[in-house]
Amino acid sequence: MAGLMAAYDPQTKKWETITAKTILYDQEFPGGPPVYGVGTCYDPVHDEIVMFPHFTAKNTDLRPITGQITGHYGTLRFSFQDGTWQRVSDTFGTDEVKKARKDLIAVMGKFSHLLDTLWHLRRQPDPAKSKEVVQNLEAIVGEVERLNLSPNIQNALAQVPAQARACRDALLADKRDEALAIGRDALWRMNETLEGVLRVEPPSRCAAPMVYDPKRQVIVMFGGQNSLVRTDLDDPKAFNDFSMGLNDTWIYDCKTRQWRELPCKHRPPRQRLPLLAYDPKSERVLLVTLQAGKPAKATLWSLDLDQGQWWKHGEQDWPGQVYWVGHTQGSTPNQMLALDEKAGLLLLTQPEGIGQAQVTYALRLDLKALPAEVAPAFVPAPPIRPQVIPPDDPEQLAKLKNLPANVWVQAKPPREPARRDWGNLAVDPVQGWVVYFGGGHSTYQVSNVDVYSPGANRWTTGVGRHNDNIPIVGWEGSTLGLGGRHARGTCVTNMPPSMAECFAMSVCPTAVRMLWERTPSSPIPE
Repeated sequence: MAGLMAAYDPQTKKWETITAKTILYDQEFPGGPPVYGVGTCYDPVHDEIVMFPHFTAKNTDLRPITGQITGHYGTLRFSFQDGTWQRVSDTFGTDEVKKARKDLIAVMGKFSHLLDTLWHLRRQPDPAKSKEVVQNLEAIVGEVERLNLSPNIQNALAQVPAQARACRDALLADKRDEALAIGRDALWRMNETLEGVLRVEPPSRCAAPMVYDPKRQVIVMFGGQNSLVRTDLDDPKAFNDFSMGLNDTWIYDCKTRQWRELPCKHRPPRQRLPLLAYDPKSERVLLVTLQAGKPAKATLWSLDLDQGQWWKHGEQDWPGQVYWVGHTQGSTPNQMLALDEKAGLLLLTQPEGIGQAQVTYALRLDLKALPAEVAPAFVPAPPIRPQVIPPDDPEQLAKLKNLPANVWVQAKPPREPARRDWGNLAVDPVQGWVVYFGGGHSTYQVSNVDVYSPGANRWTTGVGRHNDNIPIVGWEGSTLGLGGRHARGTCVTNMPPSMAECFAMSVCPTAVRMLWERTPSSPIPE
């Protein structure tokens, strides 16, 4: 119910509407932020509500820079003093980091627009334009080298000047394809730095609860659903391990109003809808995880904030089934957790059985009586890289030339693409690739693109975002960030890709850039 705010009074046992307004992109809208899947927590230090997890936002901050539009606004705060919700991402980080982000974004914008021009030069050579791009590339090298950055930020960007020079040299040698590929890698590196060492708030997610620790006056957030599907990974285990859920821990300090990540070397498994609570008795954050099976298993975890350490407190049989939402093909959990502090009970509800009526489970909590061992070692996800189409294989080309006429032959590539009912199959007439995208209804919901190279007999798949497995919004779909395309996007061919070439439709020269619809509940600057 995007935009609605209401409060419940435990004394009178009544709900009442809270009058609020939201300011987005210098425009004022009635009600709360127009987003779904929210995670909020009250900050008693400043009498504010902090929101971070959410989806269906229309974040256009980087649209004029690199063409990126994402489904997450970052951190929002509601002030009870003036009844206003506002985005506050620009208040995070030290003065040095704020300046570094601003300067880097400016360079990214110039570089991205140069790549747009270079993309056109691949199809329509223009010596005067090429000379202009070369001059601008030299200027950008100087701008990057003059950035007054700390050593760790400089290290992250160390390869960019060399990449920009290599892009310039390739263009001078009239190797436009090579120049564009090198430029793509440089822009990718800058974006990784912006979202890496220069990150000032958590990565996007939805539906993750946030809990307040009154002793330390901090808000704790763990895991959540990020809609990311690692279809770029061929290993099925890696695909399952690193898709959809997160297991990072972030701390919002209510005194300083700043985020920081808790660098836990040992963590619970990734959770898409974490079952989180704060236990004042042990002064720890608690997490319950359920694992389906015969029998199903339940595990209790706790976070010691003073040590920055997650602990595992044994695993036991779960007395019921583990319910998953059927609409998403059994891949979305649907439980909720609360702690009754007075009774010392952990309470968990989930729908079960015929009619899916709510069933409640209770655990009398005695954390000291449970075994404790350090959580498993954290295994980071493999880095995301641009989708690269393999070159032609001479042996495969020879096979194609010798195919019999008018006879269907099974190609038998090493890996076939996922089934995409209601999808689209098209041929890129420039490169000769087959592009397979789309899908919907009850089959494929991931916003990525499969590309087939006949000359290599290989399908490649980029990373994608799932349109339907975040809390259900029907077939409208939603994603939190780039990766393939947004469910609400409209494809337009023959437009320069810039960052879309990195994040949306890979390196296909007819890569599409997305146009975005404006809906009354989702404001976007025209």
